[in-house]
Amino acid sequence: MRRVRFFAMAALCLALQPGLIAQPVLSQDLGNLISGLTGTGDTDGREIYLERRIKDAIAAGRLTRSEGDNYLKQLAQIEQNEATYRVSDNKLSTWESIRLSFDLDKLSRDLESRMHDRKSGGGDINSVQ
Repeated sequence: MRRVRFFAMAALCLALQPGLIAQPVLSQDLGNLISGLTGTGDTDGREIYLERRIKDAIAAGRLTRSEGDNYLKQLAQIEQNEATYRVSDNKLSTWESIRLSFDLDKLSRDLESRMHDRKSGGGDINSVQ
């Protein structure tokens, strides 16, 4: 029992010493950590990439025009949400950034699952000869 009290008191003393074990976590540091873990750093780049991917899939026949237009509308809604979030100070809060990231992730997953593979002609090319 004495050991437990001793270690508890030692831990308490160490915790109360500012900067001895760890620096206090700032909200900016927390935002950077979450951004690194969730990949929320560059929403504009991800939006551009998804738009290009949708248009390329339509051109390649992996999505119908109607499906592609639906995905482009969803992407436009995400971009509108981002613009709404940025109205006050042209910045995204951590939670807004996470929300956008999740929305972009969902769109990307839906897009990938919906794309059709092109049907190719025959099986083995050697059997044709």
